[in-house]
Amino acid sequence: MNVKRLILAQYKQIAETEFIWGKTDCLRIACMMAEIKTGRDPGEQLIGTYDSEMSAKRVMVDNNWHDMGDVAASMFEEIHPSQAQVGDWAMILEGNITGLGVVIGWQIVCRHEDGRFGFYSLNAAKRAFRVK
Repeated sequence: MNVKRLILAQYKQIAETEFIWGKTDCLRIACMMAEIKTGRDPGEQLIGTYDSEMSAKRVMVDNNWHDMGDVAASMFEEIHPSQAQVGDWAMILEGNITGLGVVIGWQIVCRHEDGRFGFYSLNAAKRAFRVK
């Protein structure tokens, strides 16, 4: 199974969809990609708990998560970004907004709130998480 190829194909399909909180945001997409690699959805317990930016922030506060890295750390072991492999998660910081992306070799792909996808160098990762 070529995980990188499957992840990129899935991202290509998702790129055609609109951004919807709780369905096609950065966390839900990262969870979809983790399911490709592991066969399970690590964020299943969060499905239906938020549907807007405000309700997502409420879930984060309720769980004492300060950023998307804390959300990811609640699901997977944190690793140094230099150890990240295809399919692992990486937290990026763009301005004052954190995003959760998926590692595809030396790059991270992440969906932004405006719906666009961004590609970042793995060097841009502030935190990383082993998806297994």
